[in-house]
Amino acid sequence: MVSDFVLTQGHCQGEQDGPEPVGLGSYGIDLHEIRRVVRDGMVWREGKGGGRVPRPYPIPYGTIIPSATEVTNLLVTFAISATHVAYGSTRMEPVFMILSQSAAIAADLALEEQIGVQGVSYPKLAARLIAAGQVLEAPHGTSA
Repeated sequence: MVSDFVLTQGHCQGEQDGPEPVGLGSYGIDLHEIRRVVRDGMVWREGKGGGRVPRPYPIPYGTIIPSATEVTNLLVTFAISATHVAYGSTRMEPVFMILSQSAAIAADLALEEQIGVQGVSYPKLAARLIAAGQVLEAPHGTSA
């Protein structure tokens, strides 16, 4: 999904801040090879890459909601709005569980207020997430 907000490598590596977090990611960027080819008698792995994630990073609400012009009653917790590289960090089961908990709480708010998921008040959502035990900020001095 490509939404109004797209998580990038810069967000994962702490170079950019993401607004309105609904959880944290912390797994290193892990891109598996696309194919193996033989070149000059050697096997090469094309597309393999990775990178360090220096500390837990926020995953914004905007990554799990589609653009309002597309659909207003859908939350996406697996195929989030992220670049290929950022998805290489967020594709881990703990992140899927974190985002799914956040999506369930956002859906409840949207249903309660009879609005689309894009209209959910972030301050209300954040308060409910925190009350449910969701961590929205990495403690200072933490590393991944």
